[in-house]
Amino acid sequence: MRIFAYDANAGEIEFYREFERDHPDVEVVEFFGYPTIDDFTDTHVDVVSTSGAPFGADLIEAAAKAGCRYVCARSIGYDNIDLEAAARCGMRVSNVTYSPHSVAESLHRHDAHGPAQDPAHAAPLRRPGLPHRRTRRR
Repeated sequence: MRIFAYDANAGEIEFYREFERDHPDVEVVEFFGYPTIDDFTDTHVDVVSTSGAPFGADLIEAAAKAGCRYVCARSIGYDNIDLEAAARCGMRVSNVTYSPHSVAESLHRHDAHGPAQDPAHAAPLRRPGLPHRRTRRR
């Protein structure tokens, strides 16, 4: 199984690496920033894991052509994902659930530390000098 993970924070990346170690048949490809159509060109992917990145019909269709059948939003909602396009392509969409307290705690951390200091805040979308895709050799 091949998973494309977009805009993951440090804790999520650690989880993906542990998951790969425990499941040798799984490969996680981490991307910095938002998905692009080029990410799905001449490749295969089974699952897309995204945060709040826009995932419109053009990306859904490109991912479906690459074999993707499942999109998981690592966020409370999934209004950033075109659900009609996903349904047309036979793709399932899900999101994570959080306790109401976790949202308040996240906002409190953000207010207290600001977005640049918030440990739960994801890295900037594109950092100069870094590639869009992070790959690892097995």
